[in-house]
Amino acid sequence: MVPAADMAVALLAMLSALAAQAWDGEASLEIIVTVER
Repeated sequence: MVPAADMAVALLAMLSALAAQAWDGEASLEIIVTVER
């Protein structure tokens, strides 16, 4: 089982990427690549 805290961090990272995409497409791509690593 994945700890709830880790799930929350992953969700926050996804939300951050989506927010960045809304502001700047290139920034969101960089964030998504960083998160996947």
